[in-house]
Amino acid sequence: MSVISTSQKVLFKLLNWLLCAATFACVACDSNSTISFSDESVYDAEKNTLTDLRDGQVYRTTTIAPEGTGYSKVWMAQNLNYRYNLKSVNGGVADTSSYCVYNDPEKCKTLGRLYTWPAAMDSAALFSTDAQGCGYTRDCKASEIVRGVCPKGWHLPSMEEFEALLKAVGGSSIAALKLKATSGWTENGNGADAFGFAAMPAGFRDANGHFGFQDSSAYFWSTTEVYFANSYFMDMYFRNNSADIPGDNKDIAFSVRCVKN
Repeated sequence: MSVISTSQKVLFKLLNWLLCAATFACVACDSNSTISFSDESVYDAEKNTLTDLRDGQVYRTTTIAPEGTGYSKVWMAQNLNYRYNLKSVNGGVADTSSYCVYNDPEKCKTLGRLYTWPAAMDSAALFSTDAQGCGYTRDCKASEIVRGVCPKGWHLPSMEEFEALLKAVGGSSIAALKLKATSGWTENGNGADAFGFAAMPAGFRDANGHFGFQDSSAYFWSTTEVYFANSYFMDMYFRNNSADIPGDNKDIAFSVRCVKN
């Protein structure tokens, strides 16, 4: 029986660290980590799919380009379901917290994950420095375009990008009707899904760990702050056809939809 020497163990750890720092990016490159991933994505315009090579998940996409509007953007047609492999960093600076609805992994498959704003922004700077240190209780000096937790080549939308989307699909007063999925919403609150956005009602998770409004509402983080403790998001509800862009606390967990660069 062969025995691995102490020097060999040190060498293995060194090689793993070098691997993390080279062609692969490691989510949590500590002394015990052996997990590496390819920080790339593949967009197939013909099949309308996005493959996130960080974990191999494949998402539907949609090109929203209403005739006569001059608007044309490629959006994810499903909520992001990427799970960080780094423990949360406390202290109001970096946080990678994300959750399955009701902590049920099966829910993540259909509704995606719910992310705190610092996690959505990638405040821990695992994938870019666009929003490094953008935490709960400090003003954020983020880049104009923030990749956030999105796959490479995609980014987290700003408030202005959500405003442009709502205007393009007919205005805020009917945007939810046009963007909501045709199933999955309670009390016949489904939408027409006129542009393939297929918004799903994942609801939210509050800072105390309570989930709410699943099956009846959808919330999507933007990169834009209201002030140091609040940020803007797009919301939709089952009872009406409108979509709005209010603000709320950064420690609430909402859904993420990414838009192609």
